[in-house]
Amino acid sequence: MSVVIIWVLTFWLVVEATDRIINPVEVKGDIMFVVACLGLVFNLIQMKILHSGDGHYHLGGSHDHDHSHDHSHDHGHSHDHKHKKDTKNKKVKVQKELKEGLIDKEA
Repeated sequence: MSVVIIWVLTFWLVVEATDRIINPVEVKGDIMFVVACLGLVFNLIQMKILHSGDGHYHLGGSHDHDHSHDHSHDHGHSHDHKHKKDTKNKKVKVQKELKEGLIDKEA
């Protein structure tokens, strides 16, 4: 369903853009400038939020969360959340992951 919505919106935007090329309208530069500046400010704020923290940031600060599951089948995604090289507690982390069944012991 979402793909259909994207295609409909794409078609609508192409039709509107073509109409604007054929029948140009007056652009209100002052309003366009204010909207562009606000968009820039909010994008910079989001960039700051998304690039702060140690990898996982949920508006309340970083927190530790468990990625263990109560099943052992492969569900097609990785639980590797390495964003920085951390060799200090690597052995302890591997042992913990082995206990939780996140690392295949045969690998």
